[in-house]
Amino acid sequence: MHPFTGTRPKPMVPVANRPLLEHLLHSLRKAGVRRALLVVPRDHRPIRDHFQNNPISGLRLHYRTETRPRGTAHALGVAEGWPHGDFLALNGDILLDPGDIRRLAHAPGEALLISRLQGPVRGGCVVHRAGRVQRIVEKPRTPVSPWVNTGAYRLRESIFPEIARTPLSPRGEYEFTTTLEHLIPRGLRAIEARTWMDVSYPWDLLEANRRLLGDLRRHTGGNMEAGAVLRGPVEVGRGTRVRRGAYIEGPVLIGRDCDIGPNCYIRPHTSIGDGCRVGHAVEVKNSILMEGAHVGHLSYVGDSVLGSGVNFGAGTTVANLRLDMGPIPVTLRGKRIDTGLRKLGALVGDGAHTGIHTLLNVGAIVPPGARLLPGRLYR
Repeated sequence: MHPFTGTRPKPMVPVANRPLLEHLLHSLRKAGVRRALLVVPRDHRPIRDHFQNNPISGLRLHYRTETRPRGTAHALGVAEGWPHGDFLALNGDILLDPGDIRRLAHAPGEALLISRLQGPVRGGCVVHRAGRVQRIVEKPRTPVSPWVNTGAYRLRESIFPEIARTPLSPRGEYEFTTTLEHLIPRGLRAIEARTWMDVSYPWDLLEANRRLLGDLRRHTGGNMEAGAVLRGPVEVGRGTRVRRGAYIEGPVLIGRDCDIGPNCYIRPHTSIGDGCRVGHAVEVKNSILMEGAHVGHLSYVGDSVLGSGVNFGAGTTVANLRLDMGPIPVTLRGKRIDTGLRKLGALVGDGAHTGIHTLLNVGAIVPPGARLLPGRLYR
């Protein structure tokens, strides 16, 4: 998730103006869950502070600290002694529908949620027959099944002795999929998810944002000047000013205390966080602007993610389509990855600034705090 996890834990990366973890906790609450334990890293203050300031009504949160992360089984082992009886365990960076959570919770015995494979394998493949798991293969080179592990489980307290017996993997981690192999002879069940998404790469945020905005309803809590036009589901937060000539096509989510326009064009599937500024004659399309991002006048932002406090100088332009119309590759920490996307703009880390007339090529990754010189092309 570089460049966005250099400044926050992955589950706290915002999409649709809320951290991924907050979306998951809201789904848990809607599914009827009343208490949840968060296993957090040693530097957990951003997580605690966020949920202290943004409590989820009806859901009581508890915390335990994993001082040295050593894999998913190790993280779950930190929770030993807290749950009593059967319980749910979920990865903190997935999107789940409350209905799927209820179906998992009501499954008889121990179970895991599975989803049909779409695209390359990113986690474990699950082989099952008549709803009973036969085997789990972690990150195979080629798929061994059309089903993948979603990272959501229904477990019993008896799982903790199994975790204690889990060996260290060749990757140097205690992997929970290895632990699950001990449950297969006991009749581990596979429950098919109807709606699930794993947010693994930074460009996945755009698809997650699109899905989450699908339920948006029109709500205006800001100051709309005469001549501003809103079409479709557009939500505007308190204290936001939408200036004359702004044209906004939903679904679009705009946070609190923003300044939008004049004469800007905000296109569908865009989320704009609290305290953002979108200047004169700016066009924003299918993008995420995190809290405090500013886009100066005469700029174009398409299919992009801008981190908190990003500042685009006037006339900054993002390219989001290759000339040959082919899929867009991205270089992520020295590794070339084919995103499979035909349209992808820039992924800009927190606090980065561009000079005037900066050009960002397709799939450009800008590290946090970067300062890009005016009039240059960045790849």
